[in-house]
Amino acid sequence: MSIPLNSFTVIKYHSDDIQIKRGEFNPKYYFKQYSIADGYKLAVCVEADDFPEEIEYVNLIDLYKKLSSYTFDDI
Repeated sequence: MSIPLNSFTVIKYHSDDIQIKRGEFNPKYYFKQYSIADGYKLAVCVEADDFPEEIEYVNLIDLYKKLSSYTFDDI
């Protein structure tokens, strides 16, 4: 997360209208919730309304390989 948890408020007006309030600055974010197992949900917050239909599960070794292939020039 790129902003401190105590610097904003999440307000849910109804299921498809969730907003973040940060003082005078109220950026537009989009939210989606995925069911990942019985009784477990995963919530995602992004700046662009472009969510995949399903989440992709990645094991730790594949994640490490992907992350270690990046350089600071990629950021």
